[in-house]
Amino acid sequence: MDLLQSIAYVCFAPIDLKLADIYVYDGFRVDGVTNTAEEPKDETVIALTACGVLVPVGCRVTFGNDSTETEYSVESRTTSGGTAAVFTMTMNTDSGPWKLTFDGEETSDIADDAELIEVENALHALDSMENGTVDVTGVPGTNYIVTFQSNEEIVATRFTLSQMPLGGDASATWTLTTPGSADTSTDTITLESGLAEVVEVDGTVDFRGVRLEVKVGEGNVTWTETLNRDYIKDRGNLDTVRNGDQEPVDVKFEFTWEWITAVTGSGVPTLEDALKNRGEASTWVTTDSDVCAPYCVDIIIWYDPGCGGNNTEKIELPYFRYESLDHNISDSQISCTGKCNVVEATATRI
Repeated sequence: MDLLQSIAYVCFAPIDLKLADIYVYDGFRVDGVTNTAEEPKDETVIALTACGVLVPVGCRVTFGNDSTETEYSVESRTTSGGTAAVFTMTMNTDSGPWKLTFDGEETSDIADDAELIEVENALHALDSMENGTVDVTGVPGTNYIVTFQSNEEIVATRFTLSQMPLGGDASATWTLTTPGSADTSTDTITLESGLAEVVEVDGTVDFRGVRLEVKVGEGNVTWTETLNRDYIKDRGNLDTVRNGDQEPVDVKFEFTWEWITAVTGSGVPTLEDALKNRGEASTWVTTDSDVCAPYCVDIIIWYDPGCGGNNTEKIELPYFRYESLDHNISDSQISCTGKCNVVEATATRI
């Protein structure tokens, strides 16, 4: 008999926090979407079928036909389903300059025979309107059609004729022709990095929450799982054991204190913003399916020791709600403690 020996290389190195990536996720979830076409390796622009929601920039996405199980990040998107708002200015007499007000900010004087580009420039000079916000068409001195270049609802009170031409009310009319409506579907997504392999057509595309990296710095991450036992006695002697009440997982972690809150409009929240569902994280979705429960996030730890094989481990601490935040200025650290509404963490080898 010949004996054959098979050698399996196993990584036994203890966990090293420097090799772990730690994130908090919100609860955005979309299933039932497919990719429209076969996508080659390294492709970043993916066409979608049946994605009837607006996918947030920064959310995570996986592809059912990607055997590497890579989790990608959405860098940008194209959307559809909405309509652009349209306003029309009709001049009845040549009677002097007029002005428009958008979101409380008034334009400079606009001549009654102004060229289309002059009206457009007057609007784009407003702080509330960046270049490219509107397009002005029509016939100079007769009518000016102002069309917004993004699909959103613009109510009439936001955009008004604040100074009539000198001829009075009969000299011009300002009308909201089309109120506009926001887009409702996502057509394509652009990934931050290219596909790890070819993705066949009609594979499932699963979207998961926006994530934010936890910069631990010189801190640590710990959690405690508690299992209560009730020891039952018989006339003073130990007899049997029953499981007691369940306890949530206690979590504690430290993270680097960079900023308490993010700059408005930056689109990137701080970790404290994400934990508190405020500021640039005010649109984050709770990870709890119970909408009546307090807001929570998921904490996910990815550990890759770099020794190949199925040695990457994903540790999930779902439904985390913070209970205290201790700020230490001298150490530039914030210590966070709280609980996860589960009895134990979920660990998966990948």
